[in-house]
Amino acid sequence: MTVIARATGLYRFHEHGDRKEAVLRGIDLDVHAGEFVCVMGPSGSGKSTLLHLLSGLDKPSAGHVSLEGARLDQVVEPERTLLRRRTIGHVFQFFHLLPNLTVIENVGLPIAIEGGHPEEQAERLSGLLGTLGLAGREDALVHELSGGEMQRVSIARALAGGQPLLLCDEPTGNLSQKAGLEVMQILRRLRDEEGKSVLLVTHNPRDATFADRVLFLVDGEIAKDVQLEGPGIEVEQVHETLASLSI
Repeated sequence: MTVIARATGLYRFHEHGDRKEAVLRGIDLDVHAGEFVCVMGPSGSGKSTLLHLLSGLDKPSAGHVSLEGARLDQVVEPERTLLRRRTIGHVFQFFHLLPNLTVIENVGLPIAIEGGHPEEQAERLSGLLGTLGLAGREDALVHELSGGEMQRVSIARALAGGQPLLLCDEPTGNLSQKAGLEVMQILRRLRDEEGKSVLLVTHNPRDATFADRVLFLVDGEIAKDVQLEGPGIEVEQVHETLASLSI
């Protein structure tokens, strides 16, 4: 099975004067094409740091990250930036939409950043919004959207460039239960119907039930790697695993 993203022996230290604090300790992780992986753990366990390293937004203290078989530390700029843009779409907890742009202008930003012309792809982008339940909202401004709609716009933006891997950092953290459930259903559908790879960081046991595999991160190490037979692991099972790890 094709590996989209690979972490090999990842360490990340934070320095406090003469003292070094290990945030990640020797992480090995593969994310395969069409796989939905969830990373859970308490605050300070290194979840967001791992996401930042995999996306190339931060550099490891030791070890390396590969995207589509290319090691980030062996690729020079600007090729490294282009590799990240070609491979990864980001979905954030706080949406990061530009308030002075319309919905479709926000979605078209990745295309514009690459030097393309989003207006030439308006029909495709409108179709993408339609699949996410946003038909007719193309010309709305951010302040006119609900929280769930804003997160769906951010997912559309992450998909606009056709990247195979979605990195999702607490995407339901600012949403109601209902809106959060809808977002998770969308992410699962993107995996099932379009073959997207999804790496999700979350505190929410319910969100973990949508994954194919759940990694439990404790003190910077993978304490448990649970391979699921399919989506639908009971929330109680996630709670039990968290309790067994004292999370």
